[in-house]
Amino acid sequence: MTTSASTALTPRAWWHRPPGLPLALASLIACGTWMVEASTPQDGSPTLGVAILAGLSLIAFTWIGRTMISLAHRPRWSVRYAAVPLIGLITLGLVYLDVPFAARWIQAKPAFEHAAHAALADAQPTPTQLRLGTFSVTRSTVEGTVRFRLGTGAIGDTHYIVFSPAGRPHTYGPPSEHDRVAHFDGPWWRVIDMY
Repeated sequence: MTTSASTALTPRAWWHRPPGLPLALASLIACGTWMVEASTPQDGSPTLGVAILAGLSLIAFTWIGRTMISLAHRPRWSVRYAAVPLIGLITLGLVYLDVPFAARWIQAKPAFEHAAHAALADAQPTPTQLRLGTFSVTRSTVEGTVRFRLGTGAIGDTHYIVFSPAGRPHTYGPPSEHDRVAHFDGPWWRVIDMY
């Protein structure tokens, strides 16, 4: 005669179970880092970009391996299979739609507007290092526009957020076919000077 204790199912080894919380947390950390990097208007650090890509690749390969092993031992659906791909797809969509920068801009816009109007009212504005919202910028005034230099990108290009009430601003240095000027909000523009 068997007892209920002897017929109870023994727990399966962790590698036979669907991918769980540790892999989901790792994907949240990697995708969160990607969104923070995407919230800056300039090109990010190449080293950080490679690290994010390597982390996401490692998570993806781990998820694929864990899912294949788990399905081989338990061929039925679990919502845990969808957690990591869902986190990745949501992050990809948010980055593609530029939501991280838009959220950061909404928070910092009043400080930028105040600094821009103060610079235009100043008779002799000098370049000034400022912290506006979560952005660290250098403010300068050029031909009726206020330029907030964000820093250099990965290849020596310079990135600005420009307040230009008169319309499309020009780039600083000699014109280059790779210079980019893009409107993004009211009198605000993103300008990239390529060297």
